[in-house]
Amino acid sequence: MYAFGVTLYVMATGLLPYSGLAPATIVSGVREGSLRPQWPPGPASETTHPAVRELCGACWAHDPRARPTFTQVCQQLQGIEHAVRQLLRPPPQAVHGGPSAGASNLSRCSWATQDGVPGGPGPHAVAQDAGGAGVVAKDTRG
Repeated sequence: MYAFGVTLYVMATGLLPYSGLAPATIVSGVREGSLRPQWPPGPASETTHPAVRELCGACWAHDPRARPTFTQVCQQLQGIEHAVRQLLRPPPQAVHGGPSAGASNLSRCSWATQDGVPGGPGPHAVAQDAGGAGVVAKDTRG
């Protein structure tokens, strides 16, 4: 489960955790519970849904018995997917061509490479709701 949490972190940030550390230092720190991936400042952290960050943290719990099961992870990911879909849903005026009475809470949505580098992790939807919570979703349009 720990490795899944690290994989989710890499998918959300596009970064490898522990870069610059010796493998022996990483193994020792992870085993002792003193080393966990740190969320970098900037867009990767700001646009990652808080529930994704919480899920990663739960997967990294020092006590393996405190980590979620894959059934629990699947349930949480389904909830996150639902939240992302709600944020990415186009506002009614975009569908019907007329102004709306503010039915959508989506304030910003754009497609961009996560790291801004051509050939990088690829296009991601970056959306932010009125409360400032952001999410990153991979473009699966092909």
